[in-house]
Amino acid sequence: MTSVPSPPVELVEVCKRYGSQQALDDVSFSAPAGSVTALIGPNGSGKTTALRVLLGLERADRGVARVCGARYADLTTPVHRVGALLSAGWVHPKRTARDHLRWIAAASLLPDERVERALDTVGLVDVADQRVGGFSLGMRQRLGIATTILGDPEVLVYDEPLNGLDQDGVEWVRRFFLEQAARGRTVLVSSHLLTEVEHTASHVVVLGRGGVIFQGEAARLTASTEPAVEVELASEQTVPGFVAALEAGGRHPEVVVGGRIRVPGADLSEIAQAAHACGASVRSVQEHGSLASAYAELTVGQGRFSGRDQESRS
Repeated sequence: MTSVPSPPVELVEVCKRYGSQQALDDVSFSAPAGSVTALIGPNGSGKTTALRVLLGLERADRGVARVCGARYADLTTPVHRVGALLSAGWVHPKRTARDHLRWIAAASLLPDERVERALDTVGLVDVADQRVGGFSLGMRQRLGIATTILGDPEVLVYDEPLNGLDQDGVEWVRRFFLEQAARGRTVLVSSHLLTEVEHTASHVVVLGRGGVIFQGEAARLTASTEPAVEVELASEQTVPGFVAALEAGGRHPEVVVGGRIRVPGADLSEIAQAAHACGASVRSVQEHGSLASAYAELTVGQGRFSGRDQESRS
C-alpha cells in the first residue's frame, strides 16, 4: 500500500495559551505543494502565533506543527527546506544589502553565488552596495525576501509582507509569490490585504479567535456568496434613472433602502456606465461575492484584542 506524503506545511490540533488567553485552539490546517496559501483573519485571531509555532519560535502546549514532514527543530538542513520572513525591520542600517546577505549565507554555509542570485531575483543588484538604512520600506521588504531564498528552500513563509507597500511593491510581491508557486514551492503568507490575497492565493485558511473557521480552495470560499454590487447614490432623486439605466442593460436592480441599490451579477464597469448615463453621483460601492466579502461574512465578531503584545499575536 502506497503511503500518502505529508503536505509541506501542516498543523495538527495545535493549542497555545498565553496566560488567560487561548491564542490557538485545536488549530489544524495544511498548505499544499506548488500553491500560495493565505492565512487570514482579524487582529488577535492567531495568525502570527501559528507561524511562530510552525517555525519553532514558540512551543505548542499541545498538537504538532510540521514543515517538510518534520518539526522545524528536527530538520537537519533547515535553510534548504524553509525560508521565512516575519519582519523586514531587523537589518543593521549601516550594513549594505550585499554584506547583509553575505553574512547570512556564511552563517548558513552557503556560497556567495547564492547571494548574487538572490539579489538578482528580487531586483536589488543596482543598490546592493548601498547601506540598508537608506532603503525604502519596499526595498527592505525585497531584501528580507532575498534572505528567504538563499538556500533554495521548498517552503516559503511570510507574515504580513504587503503591509505599508505602495502599489508597485504590492504588485511585485504578488508576482514573486505566483512565480515561486509555479516552480513547485509552497508559499504560506498571512495578510490583511484581502484584495491582493484574492489575486494570488489558490488556497485560504481563515482564523477567528484562535480557531480555524474555513480552509480550502479560495474558489470554495467565494462560491458561498452571491455575486452582486451594492451601490449608494449621493441623491435619492437619481435612483429611478439609475435603475432604468441598469434595466436597459439587462440587469435587475433591487432598491434596498434610501439611495442604496443592490445589483445582482453586475460588475463595476456596468455601474459606472449606468451612473454616467443618468447623471447620478455614486457615494459608495461594495462588491459581494468576492473573497473580501466572503471573509467579512465569516469573521463577523471573530476579532479579539489581547492587550498584550497585540501585534506579535495577530
